[in-house]
Amino acid sequence: MTARRARSLTASLMVVALVGVSGCKLDALIFDPTAVDAYSFSTAIVPDSLRSVLNFPSGGETLYAVRLRRPGAAPRLTVLLSHGKGGDISRDREWERAQAIWQAGYDVVAYDYRGYGRSTGEST
Repeated sequence: MTARRARSLTASLMVVALVGVSGCKLDALIFDPTAVDAYSFSTAIVPDSLRSVLNFPSGGETLYAVRLRRPGAAPRLTVLLSHGKGGDISRDREWERAQAIWQAGYDVVAYDYRGYGRSTGEST
């Protein structure tokens, strides 16, 4: 093997190693969860009386969710909404999505992953 080829191979391996290591941390850099003490929801579409914040245990942690229910006592289908990893349930884009589903006639339960919003623990 020539010295030039050995240097090229070494450089290539270093690039692969660097990309591999940075790729392992890339998710944490892009999707850094933000904890909040309280949710702030717009009430322009869903009135406060039809919205409730819930919490439930999950593997030793507490997850938080918001339930949007349609008015009246008739049973309705409920959509479980899992938001993207870029925010929490009170983020404008996620909240607008939940409200749109509610406006379509469904009850909605939107929850935060561990480490997001008010949910405890760390994101995995």
